[in-house]
Amino acid sequence: MAASQDPRETPLAGLLEEVLTRVDEVVDAQRRQALLVDAVVTLAADLSIESVLQRIVRTACEIVGCRYAALGMLGEGSDRRLAAFLHHGLGEQESRELGELPGGRGLLGHIIDFPEPVRISDIGGHPASYGFPPGHPPMRSFLGLPVRIRGTVVGNLYLTDKLGADAFTEEDEVVADALASAAGVVIENARLYAESARREGWLRAGSEASGTVFREGLTPGALRVVEEHAREAAGAETAFVMLDPEACGEQVMEPGRMVLPLRVGDEQLGALEILGASEPDHGIGAAGELARAQGFADQVAMAAALERSRSDRAQLAVYEDRDRIARDLHDLVIQRLFAVGLGLDSVAHLAVNPEVAERLASSVDDLDTTIKDIRRAIFALGDRGGDDLRHALHQIIERATGSLGFAPRLALEGPVNAVVTSTIRGHLLAVLQEGLSNAARHAAATEVTVTLVGDPQQVSLTVVDNGRGLPADRDESGLRNLRARADRLGGTFALEDRPGGGTMLTWQVPVEPQDDRPTGEDV
Repeated sequence: MAASQDPRETPLAGLLEEVLTRVDEVVDAQRRQALLVDAVVTLAADLSIESVLQRIVRTACEIVGCRYAALGMLGEGSDRRLAAFLHHGLGEQESRELGELPGGRGLLGHIIDFPEPVRISDIGGHPASYGFPPGHPPMRSFLGLPVRIRGTVVGNLYLTDKLGADAFTEEDEVVADALASAAGVVIENARLYAESARREGWLRAGSEASGTVFREGLTPGALRVVEEHAREAAGAETAFVMLDPEACGEQVMEPGRMVLPLRVGDEQLGALEILGASEPDHGIGAAGELARAQGFADQVAMAAALERSRSDRAQLAVYEDRDRIARDLHDLVIQRLFAVGLGLDSVAHLAVNPEVAERLASSVDDLDTTIKDIRRAIFALGDRGGDDLRHALHQIIERATGSLGFAPRLALEGPVNAVVTSTIRGHLLAVLQEGLSNAARHAAATEVTVTLVGDPQQVSLTVVDNGRGLPADRDESGLRNLRARADRLGGTFALEDRPGGGTMLTWQVPVEPQDDRPTGEDV
């Protein structure tokens, strides 16, 4: 009798083993498909770009089954180098040792230059391999694929060290490519949402800031609102407005600094400077952020122009009333007083009583004095004010009088008109506005003295009050603006309590060397 055959060696056993293997593959494929669908749904629900990018690399590790994953986002420049690099699988210590972004050389740079899938079993064997930097963990198998948005490559997905195998499979590539395609759609949605959110933030800031300026003009309070809204919309450390027509002619975009002209048509009102602005999220370009910020500045400038136009019309009406009053005083009042004086003078010599004659002569002299006073009043009514520094200072003090409840005292020393250049002037007037506004809001003072001193070396402005001293809840953003204005001109700023009560604001800047500086009279 023949020996019994081992069932495992029968054709049936082999067929069953092959079927089970196929079943495992189908189950694994179904698991991957379920994970992929779940990942896409989860990613689509998240609209934070940073969170979306981090989810993509983590999900890639789980679906494909690898130890490490990374996503490199490309910058906007023509060189298309890496602008952001997010990874998964590295420990905190390894991440710290790696330091800055990869330079985009080697295999990573190869996929950037040639955006096609790359699947190899040994990274070091690829012709473009550049080697690992110090502290980088060893990696062997590699799968890299481009991430596209509407046909444009915006980044690359990198997977390394396949788990349980020496290399990534063709199926791994198919799954990873599907994830990369879905990631492109999700990233675009997140970008559009972030773009919309930033645009909405700037539009809301522009609406509120321009509304304030339209109601109040470029007053200290309105300028503070503009600066605060610009700071919040840009995510910046500070922002301040320079009311100087020569402050900025064109946009300036530098790392950590943004200068935007406040311009209406060909007229330059000043500039808005933003310092320490946050970088836009991944994929939201700096050019778009600059356009949104300039839109904010344009809204503010237009509101200022409209308020000024409205104010000019109101001022014109005032001037017309003053001209009418001046004409009435000249044509009616003075003529009548002059006629009365002539009548009294003509009868004075007829008076027999010396005392009566003396009183008539005194009355005639009083009428002459009154006529002179009225003529001075007429000249004052016709005075439209000059565009000099003294007039600008008095305008600011006049506006502050209403909020303070009294008129601050102004003292000018030295050749102020000669040494205050146009650059210094814009900052100086803004500092005075802020100083008087702070005194009105916090000091509860009964006296405020403004002293402006100019000499060939420096310009010094002090605002002193007799109030209750520095408040604990004072507006630090406003103080940062004053300090930033001094720093910009190489000067100093201080706000301190006075020994006898009250506060003293001191703002000093050096005089700019200027050969053609005017040499007119002191203000």
